[in-house]
Formats: sequence, C-alpha cells, structure tokens
Amino acid sequence: MHIFSALLLISGCTEVHYGGQDNGPAQRLDTGEERGDSADTNDPSEDCDDGELYPADSWRTALPEEHGFDPDLLQEAADFAGDNSSNCLVVVRHGEIVGEWYWQDTTPTTLVKNWSVAKSYTSAVVGVAIDRGDIPSVDSSASEWIPQWRDGTHDDISVGDLLSMSSGLRFDMIADNVTMPLASDMTALAIAAPADNPPGAIWEYNNHSVQALEPVLREATGMAPDDYATQHLFDPMGMTVDWKRDDNGQPAMYMNARASCRDNARF
Repeated sequence: MHIFSALLLISGCTEVHYGGQDNGPAQRLDTGEERGDSADTNDPSEDCDDGELYPADSWRTALPEEHGFDPDLLQEAADFAGDNSSNCLVVVRHGEIVGEWYWQDTTPTTLVKNWSVAKSYTSAVVGVAIDRGDIPSVDSSASEWIPQWRDGTHDDISVGDLLSMSSGLRFDMIADNVTMPLASDMTALAIAAPADNPPGAIWEYNNHSVQALEPVLREATGMAPDDYATQHLFDPMGMTVDWKRDDNGQPAMYMNARASCRDNARF
C-alpha cells in the first residue's frame, strides 16, 4: 500500500510541506507569502483578516511552539497516524492550524468518512433545531414525531435519551454494526427496534438510537436532516458536508457525515 507523507502547514497560510511516499523527507513548496496569510484552500492568495479566527472562511496557521507544542513530539504523533493508515491529521490550537498532514491521496479539500463523529454532528443539529424552536427540548418525547412509538413501550423515550445512548432500545452487535449500515431503509430498522429497557435505565452504545433521530428531525423541521443541517449549521460555518444516505434518501445520523479534515476541525 502506498502511503503519502505529510502536508504540514506551520509557518504561513500558504506555505506548505509535501512529502513523498512512505513518509519520506518533505519537499518545501514556499509560495512567498508571509506568516499569517490565508490558509483558505479555495483562494490561497486571500489574506487572513486581522483578529479573525474560525469559523471565518480562512484558517490562520502558526508554528507549533507558538502555542506550547513540541514540534518533534507533534511530528511523532503524525508519523504514528501515517503509519496506521490515517487519511489526515489537523491540529488546531486557539483557532490556528499548528500542524497538518495528509496521506493516501487525501488533500485539504477531500471529503473523508468520519464514521461515528457524525453522531456529534447529529447532536449539534438537534441543538440547532431546539434553538430555532422546531423541537421544544431534549425532554420532548420522540413519539411526538414517531407515531409507531405510541405503543406503550416506546412512548417515554425522549430526544435526550436517543442522544445519550440511554433509550433502552435493544442492542445487537450484528444488527447495529452490519445490518444497519447495509440497510436500504435505516430509519425503518431504527423505528422497529424493540425497547428492552426503560429509557434512562442503562447506557448502551446503539446506532439505532441515533438513527431514530432522523424521523424526529425530519418531521419536526419539515426537511431532510442533512438538508436542514446544511442550511442552518454547515453553510453558516463555512463547511462542506456530504452525509451518507440510504437507498430511501435518509441520512445515516450515526455515521459518515463526510467532510474535509479541516472542516471536521472547524466543527
């Protein structure tokens, strides 16, 4: 397997270091810009506005030692990431990129799978919906938007229970990690999951619980959750996100809100 070594932004918004294969020595590509200029990938020549940090369109960069990092130890961490089939590593401190590496043909604009990081994205989208008044609170019953759950066993499961992995929905390793990701209708599987425990009784990692927030958000907002997120969260933050959908066009709320490494850091 070919591993592409680091792209590192540490001394200027448009001064980058690319390495060859197998983590070989980096080749310095200096654009001549001064430190503090724009690290924006869409327009590398754009200047960073003074005093402006993320979520501005541009990223500032800085030397690791300016933010208390040992550059040698930071490089060791990057080497470990590269040796273990990582796609990218971006280190941000105080709103400035102090280290940035890419492998396996990934670039600063490549949308990469972020697996269960998407659960945090889902949590933020629910927070936006609450802030906008589309969902009253985390204490609201999910059955308000999932009529199938008005059945005597699911009625008391709250939005907060779904967010906190304490819904009481049945967990099965194969169903959660194989059947669900391969399903043509992930939301139907989540809605059909039996409730084995009272909500709030136990904590149990469960993809079905998070996916059950898809119909909650869709019914509460009148939009597909990923479209709602783009309009009210990602676009205002300057992020580009491509959320995995099933065959029915429903986003996988529990995985793979694909975004660049920089945008994951921005989030």
